[in-house]
Amino acid sequence: MKITENERMVLIVLVQNGMDTNGSKTPKELKSDNMTWFNRQDITDFLGFSRHKAAGVMSSMAKKGLLQNYDPKQKHGWIVTDFGLDIAEKIFNPTKPNGIEETETEEVAVAA
Repeated sequence: MKITENERMVLIVLVQNGMDTNGSKTPKELKSDNMTWFNRQDITDFLGFSRHKAAGVMSSMAKKGLLQNYDPKQKHGWIVTDFGLDIAEKIFNPTKPNGIEETETEEVAVAA
């Protein structure tokens, strides 16, 4: 799945804020105590996005399964989903520069 640079920025800010809140050291640790609650205003405050831009990015991320409006009646009803945390784990802890782990291949000798 491809994510835009704006989506990447939002994910980093929200996940880092969640980790700072509950003391997690990795995005994966947030799965047991997800403290990524936020709203559109938080995105505008954190990143300086207009409210329309923030709403558009949030909508796109929700369609991709990265965010969920968990409780629309609450002020901070949005969270980063477990899938979003998995993607954030690759961003925060890449095994290769592009965040995709390359598998090692084993050479096999072929009899002539």
